[in-house]
Amino acid sequence: MTENDTGPNYGRRLDRIEGKIDDLSSAVVSLARVEERLVTLFNRMAKVDEVLTATAGRLATLETTSAKRGVGLGAVERLFWIAVAALVAAVVRFGADR
Repeated sequence: MTENDTGPNYGRRLDRIEGKIDDLSSAVVSLARVEERLVTLFNRMAKVDEVLTATAGRLATLETTSAKRGVGLGAVERLFWIAVAALVAAVVRFGADR
């Protein structure tokens, strides 16, 4: 084997290896970009989860408050309608006697 026979083979092999290294470098850069996007998405999801948790807590508080107020308002409303019915009955009863 002469030096001329091995020289071009090594050159082609070296070119192929350099091409593969370039491809690997591009793949690493792409993976880094994807990783940055995933980190951003996970951070956004964490923020959305925090907001959702806070909103669920506020909703539970509002439901409890509303239920407590509903009982009191229901009793007041019943008393109001009883008073209105008694007033109407009194007007009809005593108004008819005149």
